[in-house]
Formats: sequence, structure tokens, C-alpha cells
Amino acid sequence: DHCYVGINEKLLNSITLLQNSDWRIAHFSCFNNSKESSSNERLGELVTVLAGDTATYLVGMVTPAGRDVQANSAMLWHSINHAMRYECSWFDVGGLGEGDSASVARFKRGVNAQEYRLIGEWCSQFTIN
Repeated sequence: DHCYVGINEKLLNSITLLQNSDWRIAHFSCFNNSKESSSNERLGELVTVLAGDTATYLVGMVTPAGRDVQANSAMLWHSINHAMRYECSWFDVGGLGEGDSASVARFKRGVNAQEYRLIGEWCSQFTIN
């Protein structure tokens, strides 16, 4: 059973230090602040990078309770609107993989995303003399 670990925390911290007028980090959080929830629990986090005319979904996390209320879709919607305010022409929502849930695929296709395929991964071992 493979678990995606994600982007190295030091790399993420370094990226935030590089922000300027051409390179922005946007952070979105989702909390349960309903009357039924007394704790204002965190349901999810999402980070995008805006560079030039493109916004890229860099990293996201959603709790099981967040999945139940589709917190990721709400945060993506807000991040897309944020990118539009910065006059981005493109928003890269990431690819669709074999392990993606049906709801993730439905959201990505539902926003009329332009599907594309990459060559995939390639690995080789070699000896350097």
C-alpha cells in the first residue's frame, strides 16, 4: 500500500520566501464553524502558486470530515476565483491518476478542464565511473 508523502516541508518553506510580484503563494483553509461543531475544526488546507498567467494547485489536504462536505471542491472554487482576480488565464488542477476518487475526477471534469496526458515516469540505474 503506497502512501503519497507530499512535497518536502523545507522546499515549501523555501518557496514562500521567493514570493514577488511575478510569483505568489495563495493559502486557503476550510473550517467547520457550524452550530453543531463546538470546536471550529479544520477540514482542509490548499496551496496554489500564481506565476505569470498560470495558477497551479500545489498541495492540498482534506480530513475525512472535510471529504464528507466536499471541502476540497469549495477551496478549489475559491482558489480559481482568486486566480481570476489576478488575471490568470490558466489554472492547473493537476492530473487524474488511477488512485483518484470519482468525486475528484467529477470535479476536475466538471470545471471543463482540458485533459492531457504526460509521458509518465521513467527510471534507470547506471554507474558513473
